[in-house]
Parts: sequence; C-alpha cells; structure tokens
Amino acid sequence: MFISKEQILNEYSKESDSTEFYNSYYFGKKIPETQNRWMINISSFPQNDLFVLEKVIEFCLQNRISFQMIRNRKQFLNSFKKDYNPWFSGNLITLFIVEKNELQNILKSLNNILLNVNHPKLYIGEQYNKFSPLHFEYGSLHFRNDLHTFNKEVVENYYKNIFLSKRIKTIVWQWITKFIN
Repeated sequence: MFISKEQILNEYSKESDSTEFYNSYYFGKKIPETQNRWMINISSFPQNDLFVLEKVIEFCLQNRISFQMIRNRKQFLNSFKKDYNPWFSGNLITLFIVEKNELQNILKSLNNILLNVNHPKLYIGEQYNKFSPLHFEYGSLHFRNDLHTFNKEVVENYYKNIFLSKRIKTIVWQWITKFIN
C-alpha cells in the first residue's frame, strides 16, 4: 500500500485518542522490535517540527527507508513538559537502517537537508555532529541501559548513568531553589 507525505502529515496534525505513541511506516519486511538495527533519531523544537517532518518523510519515501514518528503534534509538544522523560524531549522521528554503509550515506544526506534546524539535544545515541539534529545508535526498540556505538562497542549503563546524573542535578537544583526563595 502506498502512502503519501501529505497523508502522513495529515495524521500528525490530527488529535487522536489512540494509546499508541508512534506511527510506524515500513518498506519491505518489518524488522522485529527485539532485533538490533541502526536507528537515526531526529530531534526538533516545535517551531521546526513540520519542516523537519516534511523533509525527512519525503527523503524516507524516496529512498524507501522504514521509520516511526511521534503520533501527533500534541504528543510532540507534551514531550517538552517537565514530567516527560528528558532523554526523548523533542524526539520527532526515527529511521530504521539495516546496513552500516547505508547509515553513513543517509546521515550525510540528512545532515545537509537539516543543516540549519534548531533542535534539542537528545540523550539517546551519538550525535552526528555538534550542530546536527541527528542522533544515531545501534540497538533494538526495547529499552536498555547500554549504548551501542558506531563501531558496535557497548558502553555499559550509558542511559542509567545519564538518568542518574540528570536526576541528581534536578534534586540539587530543587534544594538550592528552596533556600533562595
């Protein structure tokens, strides 16, 4: 079944009562969620989300790249709220890549397309470059504490350590503001 960029963007603009957080679009065989693969996570601030989605979806459709994106704009905006997991704030769309050589070409192409996009830093995977909204990782869709780097080396408890450091910063900040006020 063929789906157009306009149909996908229309779905994103609608409010939905669905409990699903993401919409997934697969080309070819669907990769099981437990299977490792290369993933490119693309972040955006709300003022750029439609531009980013339009460009990335167009790129994915032209190149037959499977992807999942946040279900709708309301959920995307909620990702910036204080009670939302800060690792994923602004994570808009994730591309699924099978081969490492494809990954390098796709990162380079998308980086050129999204060159001046304002974006938040994601705490998932490695950032393509200092100014890029692209973050990539090797792994499965299931949550884990370890990060697989570009060379598939494992950084144990990567996410756990980030969570703890962010949690400690939050607690310290709350403690400091108590005494200031």
